[in-house]
This record gives sequence, structure tokens and C-alpha cells, in this order.
Amino acid sequence: MAAVDGSWRSIHDLLNAIPFGGVRARLLHRLQERVHDPAWALASPAPPGPRLCLLQAAGVQPPARCVRQATLDDIPALQRFCRTLSAILDRDQWLGKGAEHRDSLRDLLTIRWHSFAEEDQPLAVAVDGDAIVGVGMVWAERLIEIFVDPTAEATFLPALLKGITHLAARRGVRRIEARVDRTHRAAFELAGWRGTGSFVTSPLWSKSLS
Repeated sequence: MAAVDGSWRSIHDLLNAIPFGGVRARLLHRLQERVHDPAWALASPAPPGPRLCLLQAAGVQPPARCVRQATLDDIPALQRFCRTLSAILDRDQWLGKGAEHRDSLRDLLTIRWHSFAEEDQPLAVAVDGDAIVGVGMVWAERLIEIFVDPTAEATFLPALLKGITHLAARRGVRRIEARVDRTHRAAFELAGWRGTGSFVTSPLWSKSLS
């Protein structure tokens, strides 16, 4: 019986890792109906998801888990995030990130961060406590760059994608395009983006903001 309970708990943990609410909720409900495990009702609730904080009031401290527009004060943490993520992607090829994804991350670290404070090139950061765990950037008013720590993708990628899209729309961008890494496609699709062309490499995806 203990082995069976352990198996069901493993399945429960896997379902809890699904990042998108509707599918996850239905699967968890069906699973709980089958096993009737009262211990699940006593389990600690998952931490709240990150909040969008794009129009922060002056002097107000943002939530510890949030997606917000970057400031110049974020530059040191942004550089640390880029260096750390670049090392992770170089070391763990199994993560499925292509060479183009890694090259774009290095471009952000060495060149593009210099211009993110410009009004027409906003950058959003995903923040977990004191650390930046993700970044999204509107580039040339149409191209979006998104990089997220692999351990935080399920939690922060949807919110970061939503945040950077809002920032672009606020600046009058009517259509936004991106080269979407294959490991990110589900999040982009659920956010209303549509891919074109072959899915073998990194096809161009786009979303109308009008």
C-alpha cells in the first residue's frame, strides 16, 4: 500500500508541475477522485504565482515574486543572471536550447542591455526574492527576447511573456514577432501567439497587439 501511495504522490507532484491552470486543475481533480487521499487536503498550498507590477506607484515596494519593468538599478543583477544562465545552457545541452538562443543571451549580456532604458525598448524582469530569474526585451519595437532560468520557467515564463507584451502595447507597438525556442512554444501558443513556417528550427511567431 505504501508503494501505491508513493506512486500516486509522484503522479500528483508531476501534475502540480504543469504550469497552466485549466489542464492542471482538471487532471488533479480526476486524480483526487480516484485515490481519495485525505493527506492531500492537508498539503501546503503552492506559493502564489508572480504578479505583474508594470505601473508601480512611486515609493511602493514591489512584491517579492513579480514581473516588472527593469530599472538602471537592475543592471548588476541582470548581468549576473545572463552569465549564470549562459553557463547553465553551455553545460546542460539536454535542456533543448539551440545555439541561436544561447547567442541571443550573450548579445543581451554584452550589447543590448545598454539600450534597455530607452523609452522605445522596454525590458521586463522576473524577480524572485532578491534574484532576477528571467528577462524579456522588446527589440527594434517588434522582436521579443525572453530568457528564463530553467528551474523557474513553469512559474515565470507565462507572466514574463504577458508583461513584456503589455509594455510593448503601451508604447504603441501593434504587432510583435519572435523567434520561439521549441521549449517555449506551449507558453507562446497559450498566450495567443501563432507560428508560421517549419517547426524544425526556430520559426517566426507573431501576435497582434491592436
